[in-house]
Amino acid sequence: MSHIEKLIEELCPDGVEFVPVSDVIEKVSNIKWASTDSPREYIDLSSVDIRSGRITDTHLVDASNAPSRARQLVRVNDVLFATTRPTQMRVCEVPLAFDDAVCSTGYCVLRPKTTKISPRWLFHILRTQRAFQFLKNNQTEGNYPAISDRTLKRFSIPLPPLEAQMEIVRILDAFTELEAELEAELEAELEARKKQYEYYRDQLLTFPEGGVDWKSISEFADITRGNGPQKKDFLGAGYPCIHYGQIYTHYGISGNETKSFIDGAVFAKSKTASPGDLIMTDTSENDEDLAKAVAWIGAGEVAVSNHTFILKHDLDPEYLSLFFSSEGFQRQKRRYIYGTKVRTISQRSLEKIKVPVPPKPRQVEIRKKLMTMYALVNDISSGLPTEIEARRKQYEYYRDKLLTFKEKAS
Repeated sequence: MSHIEKLIEELCPDGVEFVPVSDVIEKVSNIKWASTDSPREYIDLSSVDIRSGRITDTHLVDASNAPSRARQLVRVNDVLFATTRPTQMRVCEVPLAFDDAVCSTGYCVLRPKTTKISPRWLFHILRTQRAFQFLKNNQTEGNYPAISDRTLKRFSIPLPPLEAQMEIVRILDAFTELEAELEAELEAELEARKKQYEYYRDQLLTFPEGGVDWKSISEFADITRGNGPQKKDFLGAGYPCIHYGQIYTHYGISGNETKSFIDGAVFAKSKTASPGDLIMTDTSENDEDLAKAVAWIGAGEVAVSNHTFILKHDLDPEYLSLFFSSEGFQRQKRRYIYGTKVRTISQRSLEKIKVPVPPKPRQVEIRKKLMTMYALVNDISSGLPTEIEARRKQYEYYRDKLLTFKEKAS
């Protein structure tokens, strides 16, 4: 029997009492900007880091510029839970540095009765898988899922004596700190590998003057625009399709399977890419992701959504996709970008960009070298990303195990 099990057995021989969150919190108040002269730190929905559960980015507001949602006064040790997209689990405990700040009404402010519950206990409980399931089952549906403060406060939590809470919190905080340090080391190593890969990629795709033919894209590729499935058309199975948004988030240099599928009627009306074609985004909210490309190397045709270019060409597909991720391409692309909120490149401008075209065997040689390193750095099924994910899963498992109790009979 572990130290914690012995402590719970001693303090709660008949099991642990479960109570709704509303039983262990105090009333909170809103700020009256009309009678407040001093500026306050403002904690908005982007201020809390989901992974660390810490407030990382705030700014000062006062009566003259405070957003309409900047209304809730917070105190040290309050627990803030974001009620918009609640299953993201955006939760934090307010540190002393943000005592008397204001937060967005997008948070439910939970002020623990510290004679009954440790603020850190409530913080850790609200990050468990059991809390996630409650949120998932009780959130409203739609584009912006949400949960009301009243519903969140109905969530039933284990409430052992404070002595047991404090001991478990001590262990969890120490484990959290260790996990964060290990994860930071792994992420630093991953970032170093990425930089190494990018350097190696750009070196292999840099050629001495006169050492290789440089061709404008219009010289070796025919470009058409995608026009096909929308998100509302997606099915769990059927004909393969690629949506432009997935090129930013899901696909890498190449892909041979799709994340989404559509029915035959939608497929028949859609523009398609053939094996070996490149699919490239034609719009983005930032310059870096604009003209991001994926080489389609699947077995057959794939439907392609709007906001894309489809490039039919005779180069090695992954070699070309690798070049489109390189600094050599990015540097040329920047000259042609236009737009303010949404960044765009025209087909005519894209066709002007020049690509180094060595003989096919050299393209294949470069591709093989770079794809080996790319897989090590980026493939979620191998290397450091898998190790980072394993550390997170391990931490979440032990956290939930420490916070799982036999419930005391009513």
